Amino acid sequence: MAETDTITSAKSILRQAGQARVFVEAGGDPAEVTMASDLDGAPLISVDPIDMETLVDGCALEIPGGTTLNVYGLGMPVADGSPAHARYAARHGAPAFPLWRVALDHAVLVEGEDRHDIDVAHLTTMGGDALAAQERRAVDHMNDDHLDAVTHYATGHLGQEAGEWRLSSLDMEGLDLVAGDRFARLWFDPPLTEPDQIKAKLVDLARS
Repeated sequence: MAETDTITSAKSILRQAGQARVFVEAGGDPAEVTMASDLDGAPLISVDPIDMETLVDGCALEIPGGTTLNVYGLGMPVADGSPAHARYAARHGAPAFPLWRVALDHAVLVEGEDRHDIDVAHLTTMGGDALAAQERRAVDHMNDDHLDAVTHYATGHLGQEAGEWRLSSLDMEGLDLVAGDRFARLWFDPPLTEPDQIKAKLVDLARS
């Protein structure tokens, strides 16, 4: 697999994942967790504190996709009411357990017997800080007033089956869509360079 294909595959798995298995440095059995992604792509996971007490010491996530992505990093608690908390809730509803963000320091894409090490800098979506103030407002507006356009993103652009599709999040590289337990990712080509471009991009996608 070419390096660019490896990175594209890894980013797609990371952004579309709804579940993962988490392992901690202390060992023990892995925990099945629900997952979303932060604005920059870092995993957000809801973890039962009875099962996991040492995420801050390091953890690994096994994220299934067409291939499997393993990511490694340090866990950091996510505050209620934060943008990251809102991103998770938009995908899964209010978390049943405390929410953690995993700051990545290594990633491996596993394809059969092949393993591809990935620099996590390639998995990070740049420029998100400037978009953070606009993201939730834009997402809520689309879901409240333009669900026909959101449905078109899923069915027209991505070929998904019809359903109650909603926009869960957006960033400089694409849109995340959810319908029940189905998740989809629409990538921008090319990515945005300025947050002010988001409105025009959403309109263009709705018309095309």
